[in-house]
Amino acid sequence: MRNWIIVFIPLLYGMPAMGQLQPIFQTTLYFEDAIGNRDSIVVGLDTLANSIFNPQFGEEDIASPFDSVFEVRATHWGSFGWGEGDYILSKKIIGDAESNDDVSVCYVGGATLFFIHAKYQPVRISWAAGIFNNYCVGGSFFTPDRMHQMVDPWDWLAMPAIRFGCASGTETYEIALGDEYCAPLEISYIAMQEIEGNSGTLDSIYGVAFGITNGYFIPCSQLPVYENPRYAQAHDFQISPNPAQSRIRIVNQEDIAVSTLIFYNHLGKMVAEYPAEPGSSQIDLDISQLASGIYLVVQRFPDGRTSARKWVKM
Repeated sequence: MRNWIIVFIPLLYGMPAMGQLQPIFQTTLYFEDAIGNRDSIVVGLDTLANSIFNPQFGEEDIASPFDSVFEVRATHWGSFGWGEGDYILSKKIIGDAESNDDVSVCYVGGATLFFIHAKYQPVRISWAAGIFNNYCVGGSFFTPDRMHQMVDPWDWLAMPAIRFGCASGTETYEIALGDEYCAPLEISYIAMQEIEGNSGTLDSIYGVAFGITNGYFIPCSQLPVYENPRYAQAHDFQISPNPAQSRIRIVNQEDIAVSTLIFYNHLGKMVAEYPAEPGSSQIDLDISQLASGIYLVVQRFPDGRTSARKWVKM
């Protein structure tokens, strides 16, 4: 299911080169290794682009070896697949986009893969301040785990092995890439490419996926989650009955007072919020006004941690 969404806004970084088409959306991401070497990639979306190769928007097909110390190149997530496709590597990727009838000012498009050869790790990715702080792109995120597409939409908060970084609310994302940094249960994006000075020998270049999205079934949008859930230890709570028709009981397992409860529908939109309950580790709620369907119930604790449970309203 395609779920990357982009806002219709003008170019943010100058005009396109002579003869090139101007995409609906375009911005630059900057990369820096641990000793200060730098590179950049231009990303964007347009309804006239495809998910394979768009030279009309300035994409290249770079075949030369990667720099021996530090270099970043990008490709289309859809053409890369599991590493067996005929994909390009470029300093600019303009993904394909379609209009979204549900959100008239946004567009649905594909994701981008960044392949990063870095002798000195970790690598820091940065971008212009505030660019992802709006509805259409507020869920944009990075992940090095190719299995993220297989995660149940409601299970992100219960998957501490999956690393991801949110683009909203911050201006940088730092990550170390390679087998030695791979989290349990994680499967890396890997491209076999020649490194400068290796005499034609192919080597592993590790990648990071990037989706520009408003957050349908991904971890960043409106859902209050950790920047890196790999190291998070969330408090636990239970909801009963599940499913329920009119009333539910929330019980915190660690005898911690029930805090703010937020209900999100299947589209990731907040539909109800119940304020903190002083003193008690359980609370009974009247949920009869909520429409039938699947909900994500998020409890936001006073110490800043959050925990979430999937719940069904009959």
